[in-house]
Amino acid sequence: MAFADIFGAKPARGKITIDGSTVTGGGSTPTTITLPDHRSGDTWQGLVETEIRDPQGNAIKLGGAVITLQVKRRRTDRMPALELSSATGDIQIVDSMAGVISIGSRRINLMPGAYVFDIQITLSNGDVITPVQGTWLITPDVTRN
Repeated sequence: MAFADIFGAKPARGKITIDGSTVTGGGSTPTTITLPDHRSGDTWQGLVETEIRDPQGNAIKLGGAVITLQVKRRRTDRMPALELSSATGDIQIVDSMAGVISIGSRRINLMPGAYVFDIQITLSNGDVITPVQGTWLITPDVTRN
């Protein structure tokens, strides 16, 4: 049975595979995921071998694309609390033809609280897509440096 048969429309944003788990988006909204809770000041393991695909399951070609991940307290905040980008080397395009990206591990020093994030891709032809969005809870740590 096809997605359209169940939900009445094809997903417009496709699906994303993170660490082997596939989450499918639907309608005109990005795939929504919740990142695992993370302790402030600890090392986040990143997103390794993350595949980004269209609604038909085909890889989104990332040659010449710029990929940006922004984390904010509120969607309406002007400035992100954290920004990672392929333009600065924080996000790597592992396989441009297969739509595979990686975000390496790094220490996350955000203030404890609930955050929102998304990953936005500007393709080489200028099209902009936001295939994934979600929430991320940063919890307090007891030990501080």
